[in-house]
Amino acid sequence: MAVKEDKLFRLIKSMQKSEKIFFKKFAAIYRKEGASNYIQLFDAIDKQNVYDERKLLRKFKSTNISKYYSASKNYLYENILKSLKTFRQGKSTHSKVQQLKEDAQILVEKGLYEEAYKVVQKAKKIAYEIEYYPALLELIELENSFVGFVVKLTQELNDQIKKEQAKVIDIIGNQHFFAWTYYDISYLSKNYQFARSAEDLERLAKLIRQPSFKALELAKSHNARLHYCYANAIYHQLTGDHNQEWQFKRTMVSLWEGKTALQKENQRYYSICLISYAYSSYSNKKAEELHKTLELLQAIKPQTSSLEETLFFSKNTIASYYAKLTLDFKHFEDAVQEFQKKIESYTEDKFTTAKRSTYLNFLDTSIIKGDYALAQEWCWQIEQLPKTEVQQDAQYLSQLLALVVYFKQQNLELIESLCRSIEYKIHKDDKPYEYEHLFLKLFRKLQNTPEFEYSEVYTAYLNKFRELQSNPFEQQAFENFDILTWLEAELQKATMAAIYTKEKAHL
Repeated sequence: MAVKEDKLFRLIKSMQKSEKIFFKKFAAIYRKEGASNYIQLFDAIDKQNVYDERKLLRKFKSTNISKYYSASKNYLYENILKSLKTFRQGKSTHSKVQQLKEDAQILVEKGLYEEAYKVVQKAKKIAYEIEYYPALLELIELENSFVGFVVKLTQELNDQIKKEQAKVIDIIGNQHFFAWTYYDISYLSKNYQFARSAEDLERLAKLIRQPSFKALELAKSHNARLHYCYANAIYHQLTGDHNQEWQFKRTMVSLWEGKTALQKENQRYYSICLISYAYSSYSNKKAEELHKTLELLQAIKPQTSSLEETLFFSKNTIASYYAKLTLDFKHFEDAVQEFQKKIESYTEDKFTTAKRSTYLNFLDTSIIKGDYALAQEWCWQIEQLPKTEVQQDAQYLSQLLALVVYFKQQNLELIESLCRSIEYKIHKDDKPYEYEHLFLKLFRKLQNTPEFEYSEVYTAYLNKFRELQSNPFEQQAFENFDILTWLEAELQKATMAAIYTKEKAHL
């Protein structure tokens, strides 16, 4: 089991440059004896690419930091969090609402009810605009506690406040229902990209067919509508209906259109929505939509380092997708070049999943392009990654693509050991996948066949895979890697890209 990185190290590494500068100013304002040592500890940790406690203890051995190292780290951690809270005050609309609520509470305590009432109304207006319902509920409760000191509390006004409170509570409950349905469906997609058994389909159908989840109109807020669309999109992804998946993701994007305040306030969720839509556009071969979405993502100026990291990996993957759809590999080469320039700075384990996904996409694109030397480099990069939790489909795919690369690079001695490894994994996971088994049979056959007889093997397995493609539980595997086109390309002694180009010319 991998050792978790130090929490202080991870916090410091997550900070943006502006946040680090602010922390040092913050620390200087609240300086106490020995405070400069804490800034030195901050700088020393910040300079490390991998957390090394022994090196830090040696560096500070003549200071109290070394003597009370654990307490010093906790002190620094808490003060970084305090500085980040101060740094973010008023920067987000959510924080403005919270600040106004605190202002109103102070005014109420001082008996300044009219002033407090005006502040609460201002806060409620903003909260409604950004659909910040939990804060709205608190504001209504605060308002109810002193409104009688501002206006005459009639039965009509009392009923009006109760009605508003009930409506907000109902919306929050509605949000929770749609969110938890989405989380339940999303949980099923963590291990698989698509359902490959009747049992999987039954579990999905039970969730998506709940009476209260049957229509978008039943969702009572922007947040609930997004969860409804995302849950349905995942459902259709898992069941292999990529057109319906794309339609729901297109609806998600349209829900954000024109909502500048919500986009700014929920920048990460808006970005993830666009990324998800781009991936779906690729699955549906919608190159123009993919390009438009990439432009929208490039226009985003990330407010946090974590979003900056997400966009870095996603934009490179999407650029590669666009290259595969258009067969304009200049986009792919540019994406690889950009990726290789910056990837060395992403050393932490938290980037492993994103790296694996990007490498796998680059591997697939290299095979389509026919550049097997580059494909072998991506195989090696995937192999070097830490063995963290991997989605089963991605793990199978990376190993199957490695078989293709080993074969084309004439590393035939590696094929049998890799076949055994894949077989063991399938048996361990108890997944009787026909596509993977047929794939293994193909490359075992090729391994033991003279080169001049390869064409016979290609033809025979082309027919077998075409027959297998009619199985609805195996269709998605063909989309992960187009083995039919690869076999056709081998028969014609061409690249997959050349076959796709011919097909486009005949449309």
